[in-house]
Amino acid sequence: MMWNPWGSGYGMMYGGSWWFMALQMLFGLLVFIGLILLVVWAIKSFTGEPRSNVAATARALEELKLRLARGEIDEETYERLKRKLLEER
Repeated sequence: MMWNPWGSGYGMMYGGSWWFMALQMLFGLLVFIGLILLVVWAIKSFTGEPRSNVAATARALEELKLRLARGEIDEETYERLKRKLLEER
């Protein structure tokens, strides 16, 4: 009989090597962890505040600051608009 580095002469079904089984277990564990991370990401993305809304609010506040600095609006208008933007958020 010839020497077989992968275990017995019957292949993986009857006494395959230990490292192949360990690799299969590791792969299964990685798939399981990936599925858990996918579920957590899906829950966070559907229940959390949309990021585009936060970014839009930040851009609007920055534009308000610029308008105040250019003198297009007074401080009272700035504060009123700022409160309104933050309430909508």
